Amino acid sequence: MIYGLTARSVWKSFSQNYQYELAKILHLTTADDIVARSMPKYKEIVARIEEIKEGGFYLNEILVAAVMASIYMTLDEKPPIEKMIEINKKVALKNRTMQRLAISEKKYTPDGQKKIAKEAEKSMTKTNPYDWKYTYEAGESCHKYSIYYHQCGVVHLYKELGIEELIPAMCCLDYQRANMNNTLFTRESTIAEGAEVCDCHFNHDPR
Repeated sequence: MIYGLTARSVWKSFSQNYQYELAKILHLTTADDIVARSMPKYKEIVARIEEIKEGGFYLNEILVAAVMASIYMTLDEKPPIEKMIEINKKVALKNRTMQRLAISEKKYTPDGQKKIAKEAEKSMTKTNPYDWKYTYEAGESCHKYSIYYHQCGVVHLYKELGIEELIPAMCCLDYQRANMNNTLFTRESTIAEGAEVCDCHFNHDPR
């Protein structure tokens, strides 16, 4: 992937949040130095990712994963994964880009559900291992539906980088984003744990 405007914007937006949470949660006085040193690693990771042509949510997701991976790999002493999960939860709550992508009522409409179904069908033809393949299952109303991921770009990237232990820190974002959008998110299995699919169920409260 070219280190272009989107990759630069994601780094600028999220690295600042990670720097703040590294200092606060891990009590690192050198958080600014760690983030600065991790930028070349971020560029290196981005360069190995195949282009996600559609852009949007999944492009942002793989780039956020690259930001966190680069910082984690730069840390001299790796913190417990529980701490990385805590950091990512805080980042999700404070980052404006994450909030903008999470808070949307459009997908919980008949037209929105049709769009998701169409995108899901198209995703199953993809060959990019850093992208997502998934199927869609309608619920009893447009406020309930399920997505079954058959391929996850983050899982592929983190396995390739040898940091599989960090995958749960990205998986937790699904719950955070759902909470931001008044949605109950549930999941019983994940590809990272050896299941065939990640079963993601959304129950939206329109209020």
